[in-house]
Amino acid sequence: MQLDGVEVAAIVAGIAAQAAAWWLVASGVPLWRIAPPVFVACGLLGILVGDPVAFRHPALPGPDVTPAVAIAVGLAGGVALYGGTLAFTAIAVRWGRFRDDTIVSYERAASVPLVAAILLTAISVAGEELFWRGLVQVELSRALHGAGGGVLAAALVTAGLYVIANAASRSLPILAASIVGGTWWALIAVATGSIVAVALSHLTWTWLMLAFPPRVGREMMSG
Repeated sequence: MQLDGVEVAAIVAGIAAQAAAWWLVASGVPLWRIAPPVFVACGLLGILVGDPVAFRHPALPGPDVTPAVAIAVGLAGGVALYGGTLAFTAIAVRWGRFRDDTIVSYERAASVPLVAAILLTAISVAGEELFWRGLVQVELSRALHGAGGGVLAAALVTAGLYVIANAASRSLPILAASIVGGTWWALIAVATGSIVAVALSHLTWTWLMLAFPPRVGREMMSG
């Protein structure tokens, strides 16, 4: 099976839109003004063009995951990624550029109250995962499997495209998070076949980073 023209166009458009959003944020456009609507629009692309299945997508391998298992894996995966991020950040902030970019990221996040940031994050993550999992990773899995590749290759390609979209942020913490997080979430999708598991992992990590940020960002969010 090959990607058709509509799927290719939708994937390219979604990646370009997310890259443009991050570029505008880096240029001074308020984060919460542009990111949620762009990510929601990408999610709609995933629904209209892709094939988003909440639990156990047939294009992905793994056992028959029940909703309870998918939820447990998602929550545990988000907490594990959060712990790893804290450990990495504690070392990386010794690098001046990384520290400065981290402070700027939390200044942007703190431009709205924490409750509002959490709600806006929820709709943004839902849109992202409907796009990246419901469209990009699933369709690449089908296409690469048909070409003699496999779902693991599709996961790595999806993660790479995710990094490209986030690189437009010109922010080292966002770039690092996209490399590790993008790969982590793509692999969770392979292991569970569940968009819910990936979305919960993504959401849990993001909420923890907002509510309990590393020390360098704590003052920004509490202010």
